Amino acid sequence: MVKIMIKKIAWLALSAIAAISFGFVVGVFNPGERVNALWLVTCTACVYAISYRFYSAFIAARVLAIDKSKPTPAERLNDGTDYYPTNKWVLFGHHFAAIAGAGPLIGPMLAAQFGYLPGFLWILIGAAVAIAVPQGISSLANKGPHGLSEILYAFSSAAGNNGSAFAGLGVNTPFYNIALGVSMLIGRFAVIIPSLAVAGSLAKKKTTPFSSGTFPTDGPLFIALLISVIFIVGALTFFPALALGPVTEHFLMLQGRTF
Repeated sequence: MVKIMIKKIAWLALSAIAAISFGFVVGVFNPGERVNALWLVTCTACVYAISYRFYSAFIAARVLAIDKSKPTPAERLNDGTDYYPTNKWVLFGHHFAAIAGAGPLIGPMLAAQFGYLPGFLWILIGAAVAIAVPQGISSLANKGPHGLSEILYAFSSAAGNNGSAFAGLGVNTPFYNIALGVSMLIGRFAVIIPSLAVAGSLAKKKTTPFSSGTFPTDGPLFIALLISVIFIVGALTFFPALALGPVTEHFLMLQGRTF
């Protein structure tokens, strides 16, 4: 009973924080003042947490009608190869990589597995070339760090996301059509060959029995190491460019300078 009350109080407090943060974002509190990005981040995190707790529960209970007593295909068709009951955290990792990996995490994940060269070359160097030549900045509406952010985003999205670009950058030019097309081709498909090579190498390996020297991939240590490598590699690769673009722009915006 006490635990239930604590959970209810915690969710009510989180809802109140979300409402207050949303009030600052839309200008209900302190209208006319510049919105601090912290309120936007707080509101977003609270809404995501509340949606995960209640909306996902509604989907599981009313829409999908999940029944834990029913065996899954992995249990019914367990053959040890294609169908195999998996630890829930390993399954969460697969879902996380499949859903979020197609967006902002695909670059760091590929870097952790096959090296950072494709993403590094076709995002950072591509952006540097676009800034250095007249054709790259001729269709740029915003100068300064905001313009750098727009070019960085265009190459990042072409190499690892959906190929979109900010409205302030006109990418329908011969230069950007060719540059972003090459970035998309190499950043997305150049890793297919090493991926197939690694898969073929693993398929040829013989299965060895589990021993005390085996490093399990379904434990918290492996999950922590994997996530740490993903974020560390991503930070080391892109932080210098981000520091010159969005980070600098944010600090200048706090001083009243906009681009």
